Amino acid sequence: MGQYLSRLFGGGRSADPPAGAPPTFEEAPPPSTTAPTQTKPTPADTQTQAGSEAAAAAPAPPAEKKPVYSWEKKRRDPKDFIFSKRTNEVLVKEKGSIAGQQFVIEECEGCDIFVLDWTDSITVDECKDCRLFVGPVAGSIFIRDCTSLQCHIVCQQFRCRDLKDCDIALHVTTEPVIESSSSLRIGCLDFTYDGLDEHMRAANLSPFSNKWWQVFDFSKKDGETHWTPLKQAESSKIVDTAQGKCTQAIGRAGGKGQTWALPVVLGPLDLPPAATQGKCVILFCAGGEEATESGVATVRSGALLSAVQKNRDEWHVLKSRALVAGTKRLTEGFGLSEGAVESLMKSKAKKKKGGVEVSALLLGGASVTAAVEAEVKKSSELSGWKDEGLLRVCGGPEGEELEALVFEVWKDEI
Repeated sequence: MGQYLSRLFGGGRSADPPAGAPPTFEEAPPPSTTAPTQTKPTPADTQTQAGSEAAAAAPAPPAEKKPVYSWEKKRRDPKDFIFSKRTNEVLVKEKGSIAGQQFVIEECEGCDIFVLDWTDSITVDECKDCRLFVGPVAGSIFIRDCTSLQCHIVCQQFRCRDLKDCDIALHVTTEPVIESSSSLRIGCLDFTYDGLDEHMRAANLSPFSNKWWQVFDFSKKDGETHWTPLKQAESSKIVDTAQGKCTQAIGRAGGKGQTWALPVVLGPLDLPPAATQGKCVILFCAGGEEATESGVATVRSGALLSAVQKNRDEWHVLKSRALVAGTKRLTEGFGLSEGAVESLMKSKAKKKKGGVEVSALLLGGASVTAAVEAEVKKSSELSGWKDEGLLRVCGGPEGEELEALVFEVWKDEI
Protein backbone atom coordinates (compact mmCIF):
# COMPACT_ATOMS: atom_id res chain seq x y z
CA MET A 1 0.00 0.00 0.00
CA GLY A 2 2.78 2.36 0.92
CA GLN A 3 4.63 1.61 -2.31
CA TYR A 4 1.42 2.23 -4.28
CA LEU A 5 0.85 5.56 -2.63
CA SER A 6 4.47 6.45 -3.16
CA ARG A 7 4.23 5.72 -6.85
CA LEU A 8 0.83 7.43 -7.12
CA PHE A 9 1.89 10.76 -5.54
CA GLY A 10 5.52 10.68 -6.69
CA GLY A 11 7.08 10.01 -3.29
CA GLY A 12 6.57 12.17 -0.31
CA ARG A 13 7.34 9.56 2.24
CA SER A 14 9.38 6.34 2.32
CA ALA A 15 7.86 2.91 1.76
CA ASP A 16 6.39 1.06 4.69
CA PRO A 17 8.88 -1.30 6.38
CA PRO A 18 8.33 -5.07 6.05
CA ALA A 19 6.01 -6.65 8.56
CA GLY A 20 7.71 -7.47 11.83
CA ALA A 21 10.71 -5.24 11.13
CA PRO A 22 11.66 -2.76 13.83
CA PRO A 23 10.83 0.85 13.12
CA THR A 24 13.61 3.01 11.75
CA PHE A 25 14.33 6.73 12.44
CA GLU A 26 16.31 9.21 10.39
CA GLU A 27 19.27 10.48 12.36
CA ALA A 28 20.04 14.19 12.47
CA PRO A 29 23.38 15.11 10.99
CA PRO A 30 26.16 15.40 13.55
CA PRO A 31 26.88 18.92 14.81
CA SER A 32 29.60 20.79 12.97
CA THR A 33 32.85 21.17 14.82
CA THR A 34 33.90 24.17 12.68
CA ALA A 35 33.23 27.63 14.21
CA PRO A 36 31.00 29.87 12.12
CA THR A 37 32.87 32.34 9.96
CA GLN A 38 32.51 36.01 11.09
CA THR A 39 32.63 38.55 8.28
CA LYS A 40 34.67 41.65 9.16
CA PRO A 41 32.81 44.88 8.18
CA THR A 42 34.50 46.95 5.53
CA PRO A 43 35.14 50.72 5.97
CA ALA A 44 32.36 51.38 3.50
CA ASP A 45 29.93 49.36 5.65
CA THR A 46 31.02 51.27 8.77
CA GLN A 47 30.51 54.64 7.08
CA THR A 48 27.13 53.59 5.78
CA GLN A 49 26.00 52.45 9.24
CA ALA A 50 27.35 55.61 10.93
CA GLY A 51 25.67 57.77 8.33
CA SER A 52 22.37 55.98 8.87
CA GLU A 53 22.59 56.43 12.65
CA ALA A 54 23.51 60.12 12.32
CA ALA A 55 20.66 60.69 9.90
CA ALA A 56 18.26 59.04 12.33
CA ALA A 57 19.53 61.13 15.27
CA ALA A 58 19.77 64.48 13.44
CA PRO A 59 16.73 66.80 13.68
CA ALA A 60 14.68 67.34 10.61
CA PRO A 61 15.92 70.27 8.53
CA PRO A 62 13.89 73.47 9.03
CA ALA A 63 11.23 74.16 6.52
CA GLU A 64 12.36 76.49 3.80
CA LYS A 65 11.27 80.05 4.57
CA LYS A 66 9.01 81.38 1.90
CA PRO A 67 9.73 84.91 0.72
CA VAL A 68 7.15 87.56 1.60
CA TYR A 69 6.43 89.81 -1.32
CA SER A 70 5.38 93.45 -1.06
CA TRP A 71 1.83 92.71 -2.18
CA GLU A 72 1.51 90.10 0.58
CA LYS A 73 2.54 92.44 3.42
CA LYS A 74 -0.07 94.00 5.63
CA ARG A 75 -0.72 97.45 4.31
CA ARG A 76 -1.16 100.41 6.63
CA ASP A 77 -4.55 102.02 6.52
CA PRO A 78 -4.15 105.75 5.77
CA LYS A 79 -7.16 106.42 8.00
CA ASP A 80 -5.04 105.40 11.01
CA PHE A 81 -2.72 108.36 10.43
CA ILE A 82 -5.18 111.23 10.18
CA PHE A 83 -7.74 113.08 12.29
CA SER A 84 -10.06 114.79 9.83
CA LYS A 85 -13.28 116.79 10.16
CA ARG A 86 -13.94 115.94 13.82
CA THR A 87 -16.00 118.12 16.15
CA ASN A 88 -16.12 118.25 19.97
CA GLU A 89 -14.32 114.93 20.44
CA VAL A 90 -11.41 113.57 22.45
CA LEU A 91 -8.97 112.08 19.92
CA VAL A 92 -6.08 109.93 21.16
CA LYS A 93 -3.16 108.17 19.48
CA GLU A 94 -1.34 106.04 22.05
CA LYS A 95 2.13 104.53 22.20
CA GLY A 96 2.99 102.40 19.17
CA SER A 97 0.03 103.54 17.08
CA ILE A 98 2.14 105.79 14.81
CA ALA A 99 5.74 104.68 15.49
CA GLY A 100 7.63 107.20 13.39
CA GLN A 101 5.17 107.66 10.53
CA GLN A 102 3.77 110.95 9.23
CA PHE A 103 0.52 112.24 10.72
CA VAL A 104 -2.15 114.71 9.57
CA ILE A 105 -4.69 116.76 11.55
CA GLU A 106 -7.18 118.77 9.53
CA GLU A 107 -10.50 120.60 9.82
CA CYS A 108 -11.14 119.77 13.48
CA GLU A 109 -13.12 122.02 15.81
CA GLY A 110 -13.54 121.98 19.58
CA CYS A 111 -11.44 118.81 20.00
CA ASP A 112 -8.90 117.65 22.57
CA ILE A 113 -6.21 115.94 20.49
CA PHE A 114 -3.48 113.76 22.05
CA VAL A 115 -0.70 112.36 19.84
CA LEU A 116 1.23 110.43 22.49
CA ASP A 117 3.71 108.67 20.22
CA TRP A 118 6.72 109.74 18.18
CA THR A 119 6.23 110.77 14.57
CA ASP A 120 8.32 111.68 11.56
CA SER A 121 6.39 114.87 10.77
CA ILE A 122 2.96 116.41 11.36
CA THR A 123 0.81 118.88 9.46
CA VAL A 124 -2.14 120.69 11.07
CA ASP A 125 -4.55 122.58 8.81
CA GLU A 126 -7.72 124.60 9.30
CA CYS A 127 -8.44 123.72 12.93
CA LYS A 128 -10.30 125.90 15.42
CA ASP A 129 -10.73 125.96 19.21
CA CYS A 130 -8.70 122.76 19.76
CA ARG A 131 -6.27 121.63 22.46
CA LEU A 132 -3.30 119.83 20.92
CA PHE A 133 -0.72 117.69 22.79
CA VAL A 134 2.03 116.24 20.60
CA GLY A 135 4.83 113.82 21.52
CA PRO A 136 8.28 113.98 19.89
CA VAL A 137 8.34 114.88 16.19
CA ALA A 138 11.66 113.84 14.64
CA GLY A 139 11.28 116.40 11.85
CA SER A 140 8.93 119.35 11.57
CA ILE A 141 5.40 120.18 12.62
CA PHE A 142 3.72 122.69 10.29
CA ILE A 143 0.52 124.42 11.47
CA ARG A 144 -1.46 126.48 8.94
CA ASP A 145 -4.69 128.48 8.83
CA CYS A 146 -5.76 127.82 12.42
CA THR A 147 -7.35 129.96 15.13
CA SER A 148 -7.66 129.71 18.91
CA LEU A 149 -5.42 126.68 19.47
CA GLN A 150 -3.75 125.68 22.73
CA CYS A 151 -0.70 123.50 22.03
CA HIS A 152 2.03 121.58 23.84
CA ILE A 153 4.50 120.28 21.27
CA VAL A 154 7.88 118.47 21.30
CA CYS A 155 9.69 118.73 17.96
CA GLN A 156 12.89 119.30 16.07
CA GLN A 157 11.41 122.15 14.01
CA PHE A 158 8.27 124.27 14.53
CA ARG A 159 6.73 126.23 11.66
CA CYS A 160 3.41 128.04 11.40
CA ARG A 161 1.62 130.27 8.91
CA ASP A 162 -1.63 132.23 9.13
CA LEU A 163 -2.31 131.52 12.81
CA LYS A 164 -4.40 133.77 15.01
CA ASP A 165 -4.91 133.92 18.77
CA CYS A 166 -3.00 130.75 19.74
CA ASP A 167 -1.11 129.61 22.86
CA ILE A 168 1.91 127.50 21.89
CA ALA A 169 4.17 125.78 24.46
CA LEU A 170 7.26 124.22 22.90
CA HIS A 171 10.24 122.00 23.43
CA VAL A 172 12.00 122.69 20.12
CA THR A 173 15.66 122.13 19.28
CA THR A 174 15.82 124.79 16.53
CA GLU A 175 14.50 128.32 16.23
CA PRO A 176 10.68 128.40 15.86
CA VAL A 177 9.49 130.03 12.63
CA ILE A 178 6.26 132.03 12.31
CA GLU A 179 4.81 133.69 9.22
CA SER A 180 1.74 135.84 8.53
CA SER A 181 0.48 135.21 12.06
CA SER A 182 -0.79 137.43 14.87
CA SER A 183 -1.67 137.36 18.56
CA LEU A 184 0.52 134.35 19.29
CA ARG A 185 1.70 133.57 22.80
CA ILE A 186 4.75 131.27 22.78
CA GLY A 187 6.34 129.65 25.83
CA CYS A 188 8.00 126.55 27.23
CA LEU A 189 6.37 123.15 27.27
CA ASP A 190 5.34 121.85 30.70
CA PHE A 191 3.93 118.48 29.70
CA THR A 192 4.88 114.84 30.14
CA TYR A 193 3.43 111.34 29.81
CA ASP A 194 4.53 107.75 30.32
CA GLY A 195 6.90 106.82 27.49
CA LEU A 196 8.05 110.34 26.62
CA ASP A 197 11.70 109.52 27.41
CA GLU A 198 11.60 106.47 25.12
CA HIS A 199 10.01 108.51 22.33
CA MET A 200 12.65 111.25 22.69
CA ARG A 201 15.37 108.68 22.03
CA ALA A 202 13.46 107.17 19.09
CA ALA A 203 13.07 110.63 17.52
CA ASN A 204 16.75 111.43 18.26
CA LEU A 205 15.85 114.61 20.17
CA SER A 206 17.87 115.92 23.10
CA PRO A 207 16.00 116.72 26.33
CA PHE A 208 18.65 119.38 26.99
CA SER A 209 18.05 121.59 23.96
CA ASN A 210 15.10 123.99 23.89
CA LYS A 211 15.11 127.28 21.97
CA TRP A 212 11.44 128.19 22.23
CA TRP A 213 12.08 131.93 22.79
CA GLN A 214 14.39 132.38 19.77
CA VAL A 215 11.46 132.96 17.41
CA PHE A 216 12.15 133.93 13.80
CA ASP A 217 9.31 136.01 12.32
CA PHE A 218 9.25 136.02 8.52
CA SER A 219 6.62 138.77 8.51
CA LYS A 220 8.24 141.07 11.03
CA LYS A 221 7.65 144.77 10.42
CA ASP A 222 8.63 147.83 12.36
CA GLY A 223 6.05 148.70 14.97
CA GLU A 224 4.32 145.30 14.80
CA THR A 225 4.51 142.52 17.38
CA HIS A 226 3.16 139.18 16.25
CA TRP A 227 4.01 137.17 19.35
CA THR A 228 4.56 137.63 23.09
CA PRO A 229 5.90 135.24 25.76
CA LEU A 230 3.38 132.81 27.21
CA LYS A 231 3.55 132.99 31.00
CA GLN A 232 4.60 129.69 32.54
CA ALA A 233 1.54 129.57 34.78
CA GLU A 234 -0.68 129.79 31.70
CA SER A 235 1.29 127.03 29.97
CA SER A 236 0.84 124.74 32.97
CA LYS A 237 -2.86 125.58 33.20
CA ILE A 238 -3.44 124.19 29.69
CA VAL A 239 -2.18 120.78 30.84
CA ASP A 240 -4.16 120.88 34.08
CA THR A 241 -7.35 121.51 32.12
CA ALA A 242 -6.71 118.55 29.80
CA GLN A 243 -6.00 115.98 32.53
CA GLY A 244 -8.75 113.42 32.84
CA LYS A 245 -9.81 113.75 29.22
CA CYS A 246 -7.13 111.41 27.85
CA THR A 247 -7.22 107.61 28.13
CA GLN A 248 -3.47 107.69 28.85
CA ALA A 249 -2.14 109.47 31.94
CA ILE A 250 -0.61 112.87 31.22
CA GLY A 251 0.64 115.60 33.51
CA ARG A 252 2.91 118.56 34.12
CA ALA A 253 6.65 118.20 34.58
CA GLY A 254 6.33 119.16 38.23
CA GLY A 255 3.16 117.19 38.78
CA LYS A 256 2.71 114.61 41.51
CA GLY A 257 4.16 111.20 40.68
CA GLN A 258 6.12 112.32 37.62
CA THR A 259 9.58 110.72 37.60
CA TRP A 260 10.82 111.82 34.17
CA ALA A 261 10.12 115.09 32.42
CA LEU A 262 11.72 117.62 30.13
CA PRO A 263 13.15 120.61 31.99
CA VAL A 264 11.01 123.73 31.99
CA VAL A 265 13.29 126.34 30.37
CA LEU A 266 12.32 129.90 31.26
CA GLY A 267 14.54 131.64 28.74
CA PRO A 268 15.71 135.22 29.30
CA LEU A 269 12.16 136.61 29.19
CA ASP A 270 9.92 137.46 32.14
CA LEU A 271 12.11 135.82 34.79
CA PRO A 272 10.92 135.53 38.40
CA PRO A 273 13.06 137.55 40.86
CA ALA A 274 14.47 134.40 42.49
CA ALA A 275 15.97 133.27 39.18
CA THR A 276 18.26 136.31 39.04
CA GLN A 277 19.91 135.86 42.46
CA GLY A 278 22.70 133.60 41.22
CA LYS A 279 23.79 131.49 38.25
CA CYS A 280 25.31 128.08 37.71
CA VAL A 281 26.40 126.31 34.52
CA ILE A 282 26.26 122.51 34.24
CA LEU A 283 28.26 121.21 31.27
CA PHE A 284 28.26 117.49 30.56
CA CYS A 285 29.10 114.89 27.92
CA ALA A 286 27.13 111.68 27.33
CA GLY A 287 30.33 109.63 27.63
CA GLY A 288 32.12 107.08 25.51
CA GLU A 289 30.93 104.08 23.56
CA GLU A 290 31.01 101.78 26.58
CA ALA A 291 28.83 104.17 28.61
CA THR A 292 26.24 104.32 25.86
CA GLU A 293 26.14 100.59 25.08
CA SER A 294 25.78 99.71 28.76
CA GLY A 295 23.06 102.32 29.28
CA VAL A 296 25.16 104.30 31.77
CA ALA A 297 24.83 107.51 29.71
CA THR A 298 21.04 107.24 29.73
CA VAL A 299 21.00 106.58 33.48
CA ARG A 300 23.22 109.60 34.14
CA SER A 301 21.12 111.92 31.98
CA GLY A 302 17.99 110.64 33.72
CA ALA A 303 19.55 111.25 37.13
CA LEU A 304 20.35 114.84 36.18
CA LEU A 305 16.84 115.44 34.83
CA SER A 306 15.35 113.99 38.03
CA ALA A 307 17.53 116.27 40.16
CA VAL A 308 16.45 119.33 38.15
CA GLN A 309 12.80 118.34 38.40
CA LYS A 310 12.98 117.63 42.13
CA ASN A 311 14.49 121.05 42.80
CA ARG A 312 12.53 123.00 40.19
CA ASP A 313 11.20 125.48 42.76
CA GLU A 314 14.79 126.53 43.61
CA TRP A 315 16.66 125.66 40.39
CA HIS A 316 15.25 127.81 37.60
CA VAL A 317 16.45 126.58 34.20
CA LEU A 318 17.25 129.73 32.22
CA LYS A 319 18.73 128.11 29.11
CA SER A 320 19.54 124.66 27.76
CA ARG A 321 21.57 123.59 24.79
CA ALA A 322 23.02 120.52 23.03
CA LEU A 323 25.94 121.05 20.67
CA VAL A 324 28.99 119.51 19.05
CA ALA A 325 32.39 119.72 20.73
CA GLY A 326 35.63 118.87 18.98
CA THR A 327 39.08 118.55 20.51
CA LYS A 328 39.49 122.27 21.21
CA ARG A 329 36.08 122.68 22.83
CA LEU A 330 36.45 119.57 24.97
CA THR A 331 39.73 120.97 26.26
CA GLU A 332 38.27 124.45 26.85
CA GLY A 333 34.99 123.31 28.34
CA PHE A 334 36.05 120.36 30.48
CA GLY A 335 39.78 120.87 30.97
CA LEU A 336 40.39 117.27 29.87
CA SER A 337 43.87 115.94 29.22
CA GLU A 338 44.99 115.22 25.67
CA GLY A 339 44.71 111.48 26.31
CA ALA A 340 41.16 111.76 27.66
CA VAL A 341 40.10 113.92 24.71
CA GLU A 342 41.67 111.51 22.22
CA SER A 343 39.88 108.56 23.83
CA LEU A 344 36.55 110.38 23.75
CA MET A 345 36.96 111.49 20.14
CA LYS A 346 37.64 107.90 19.06
CA SER A 347 34.37 106.79 20.61
CA LYS A 348 31.49 105.95 18.28
CA ALA A 349 28.91 106.85 20.88
CA LYS A 350 27.03 110.11 20.36
CA LYS A 351 29.56 110.87 17.64
CA LYS A 352 28.65 113.85 15.50
CA LYS A 353 30.37 115.41 12.52
CA GLY A 354 33.30 117.34 13.93
CA GLY A 355 33.15 115.97 17.48
CA VAL A 356 30.94 114.47 20.16
CA GLU A 357 27.67 115.64 21.68
CA VAL A 358 27.79 117.76 24.81
CA SER A 359 24.94 119.49 26.64
CA ALA A 360 24.61 122.43 29.00
CA LEU A 361 22.11 123.89 31.45
CA LEU A 362 22.17 127.44 32.80
CA LEU A 363 20.44 127.55 36.18
CA GLY A 364 19.37 130.56 38.22
CA GLY A 365 18.57 130.85 41.92
CA ALA A 366 19.93 131.79 45.32
CA SER A 367 23.02 129.69 46.22
CA VAL A 368 22.24 127.48 43.25
CA THR A 369 25.86 126.42 42.63
CA ALA A 370 26.30 125.05 46.16
CA ALA A 371 22.92 123.32 45.94
CA VAL A 372 23.84 121.59 42.67
CA GLU A 373 27.22 120.47 44.01
CA ALA A 374 25.54 119.00 47.10
CA GLU A 375 23.06 117.12 44.91
CA VAL A 376 25.89 115.73 42.78
CA LYS A 377 27.66 114.38 45.86
CA LYS A 378 24.50 112.58 47.01
CA SER A 379 24.05 110.79 43.67
CA SER A 380 26.40 107.93 42.77
CA GLU A 381 25.54 108.38 39.08
CA LEU A 382 26.30 112.10 39.07
CA SER A 383 29.37 111.93 41.32
CA GLY A 384 30.85 109.15 39.18
CA TRP A 385 30.15 111.22 36.10
CA LYS A 386 31.98 114.19 37.62
CA ASP A 387 34.93 112.03 38.70
CA GLU A 388 35.42 111.02 35.06
CA GLY A 389 35.73 114.69 34.15
CA LEU A 390 32.60 114.62 31.97
CA LEU A 391 30.34 116.65 34.29
CA ARG A 392 31.33 120.17 35.27
CA VAL A 393 29.51 122.52 37.68
CA CYS A 394 30.60 126.18 37.67
CA GLY A 395 29.37 129.35 39.36
CA GLY A 396 30.74 132.84 39.98
CA PRO A 397 33.23 134.38 37.53
CA GLU A 398 34.25 130.95 36.26
CA GLY A 399 30.61 130.16 35.53
CA GLU A 400 30.16 133.45 33.68
CA GLU A 401 33.10 132.62 31.41
CA LEU A 402 31.73 129.14 30.72
CA GLU A 403 28.25 130.57 30.07
CA ALA A 404 29.60 132.96 27.43
CA LEU A 405 31.66 130.18 25.87
CA VAL A 406 28.83 127.63 25.65
CA PHE A 407 25.83 129.85 24.86
CA GLU A 408 27.44 132.59 22.77
CA VAL A 409 30.84 131.64 21.33
CA TRP A 410 30.17 128.01 20.40
CA LYS A 411 27.84 128.06 17.41
CA ASP A 412 27.45 124.46 16.19
CA GLU A 413 24.01 122.98 16.78
CA ILE A 414 22.54 119.49 16.90
